[in-house]
Amino acid sequence: MSDGYHLWSERYDRELKDIFDVQDEITLAVVEALKVKLMGETKSAVLRRYTDDAEVYELYLKGRYYFNKYTPEGWMKALEFFEQAIQKEPEYALAYAGKARALTSCSYHGLLSYREIVPAWKAAISRALELDQNLVEAHIAQASFYFYHEWNWEAAEREYRKAIELNPNNSDAHQLYGTFLASRNRFDQAISEVRKAFELDPLSLHARFNAGFIFWFDNRLDEATSQVQKMIELEPKSRRGAKRFAGIHGA
Repeated sequence: MSDGYHLWSERYDRELKDIFDVQDEITLAVVEALKVKLMGETKSAVLRRYTDDAEVYELYLKGRYYFNKYTPEGWMKALEFFEQAIQKEPEYALAYAGKARALTSCSYHGLLSYREIVPAWKAAISRALELDQNLVEAHIAQASFYFYHEWNWEAAEREYRKAIELNPNNSDAHQLYGTFLASRNRFDQAISEVRKAFELDPLSLHARFNAGFIFWFDNRLDEATSQVQKMIELEPKSRRGAKRFAGIHGA
């Protein structure tokens, strides 16, 4: 809790092959500790497994790890791992959504040719949504495609809001929606969204980067510089990702 009170803790000693059972066990234990009652479809959604293959899941987690490092090398490495997960399990929706997110970053930072990226980007989003219409990560990827590629503001906002509706505790959805709002000059809302992202994930490099832009666009240069500096402290290699801020007080 915000006052530091420890609500729940437990230790689980299991073999790696039991990881999915342990995840379910922990999820239900936390729900019980918080006295949340889950019924029917809600419980099914909370406990949903997108794969029962531990190796595929590990490949996905590696993709997420490298994606979150916020470096050009990380995004390219993330693409490799998401592709490997897809090759092993062609109906793994999360891997397609992860691939789409990685391609979004590669597009935005000019790591691959646009002609090469767009068809794969669209196909990955389409496949993820085909496999699961309620996959938060897929709606985030779709929103970013509308925003950064098609400049369809109405559709982008609809998809960001849909992602937040599906999971209000998804940090990525809030910080990316914040970036979108800033592009529409809705800065108060944008800052509120990115602060929510920090609350949910204080270590998110993506949230720090996007917050920097939001503060910059709102002419709050000291706060913009502070966010970039925090990003570099968290991951020194992200300095290359932060170079767009080079003109702000030498950040």
